[in-house]
Amino acid sequence: MGSPESEERRNSDEGPQHEVELSGFWMGIYPISQAEWNLTMSRTTQMVTAKDATPVTLVSWKDTHDFLERLDPPDGFLFSLPTEAEWEYACRAGTATPFSLGETIDTDQSNYCGSFVYGDGIKGVYRRGTTPPGTFPANGFGLFDMHGNVWEWCQDFYQEDIYGNEKRINPTGPQKGRERVVRGGSWSNSPTNARSAMRGHHLEMTARNNIGFRIIVRPVIRDLPEE
Repeated sequence: MGSPESEERRNSDEGPQHEVELSGFWMGIYPISQAEWNLTMSRTTQMVTAKDATPVTLVSWKDTHDFLERLDPPDGFLFSLPTEAEWEYACRAGTATPFSLGETIDTDQSNYCGSFVYGDGIKGVYRRGTTPPGTFPANGFGLFDMHGNVWEWCQDFYQEDIYGNEKRINPTGPQKGRERVVRGGSWSNSPTNARSAMRGHHLEMTARNNIGFRIIVRPVIRDLPEE
């Protein structure tokens, strides 16, 4: 977890790079869509348009928990936002490069502001908005839009130096704070912000047109002992 000191445009809060151990979980292959949000929050059957299939935005961290509270998980399981560690593990899909797709990225692989480049990349398209699920290739775990499209809320409070002060097994971030973590970059950001290790953060009530979320389901288990 985190980035090596040699990674281009690395931020200080991405280190020290370290290992974590996670219990099993399942993650949604796409961010939650506008249609899923509407159907869940209104509990009505509605027609779904192409626009409704794009990721829901303008939802705060608090809003995501209103959504989660309306879901009915199977017995023995719970729905939640991913922890920051779970999100990065899922994004990397076994890779150690800045992106799960390699050392750089292009706008045929992800929805970000193509006016900017990362590493040896080339300029591309600036779409000025979100794109429907499945527009770009999935990563090695079969997850779409882990780089770009919308920032995704994580469960954790943000703390700049948490990597040097956190447990190794199932880390959950600091116990308190002013802001929550967002990950993945968005359609309006440079590819630098879409790196696997990039850590964004906003106040819980922040709601923007480039921030959404995806959810995970995990078994209800007891906390594992710390090493």
